[in-house]
Amino acid sequence: MKIKASLHLHTHEDVEDFAIVKYSVYDLIERAAELDFKVLALTGHKTFLYRPEYGEYADKKGILLIPGIEAEVDKRHVLILNADQDAEKIRDFDDLKKYRQKHPECLVIAPHPAFKFLISLGMERLRRHHELFDAIEKSWFYSRWLNFNKPAEKFAIDYKKPFVATADLHNINHLDYSYIIVELEETTIPVIFEAIKRGRFENVSSAKPLWELIANLFGLVFADRDRFFTKLFKKIKKGG
Repeated sequence: MKIKASLHLHTHEDVEDFAIVKYSVYDLIERAAELDFKVLALTGHKTFLYRPEYGEYADKKGILLIPGIEAEVDKRHVLILNADQDAEKIRDFDDLKKYRQKHPECLVIAPHPAFKFLISLGMERLRRHHELFDAIEKSWFYSRWLNFNKPAEKFAIDYKKPFVATADLHNINHLDYSYIIVELEETTIPVIFEAIKRGRFENVSSAKPLWELIANLFGLVFADRDRFFTKLFKKIKKGG
């Protein structure tokens, strides 16, 4: 059977993006069920958001909710799926390596690695630590004229890593923008991860108009303008 899966999702419960993201975990699950998603990964910034009641609610809607986190490793974003609370303690790549060894059941994805304007790994850092990553993210944020996914896709090909489309969701109306269709025998976390590693999935994602990308960026900045300008001034002051 083939199912729809979205593996990089934020909600209002997120301690970093609550000012930007207006929908709750329950809102996300409701909308995903309407769009016939069968697998979702809840990936809060630096915080393990998963609760048993979230998983139970998703299950009632016919959805498998994977616990995850968008950790900060050396202050760079790293997606860890099928994580637990201990993933919040990861601070550097040595910690990530130890966590992987202790939790071989997890899946580690490099999110938006070439997006320099985000807290991204960067391609050099990704190459240096390539053995710690199971897959590379294909971000929804690209157009015909602006595409930071290209270096990531080349890396995925060169290092034989799955290149996985995600929504990196901050706007619930974008849930159907970018996702994967996975071929599965059964809908369980180990089977899903194995299918991804073996490339038994297809990306559903398309280039967006450049104006839409620009509008999205301005919308995010305006929604969280206090934190954005505070960080900007700190960088300017540090640079000076």
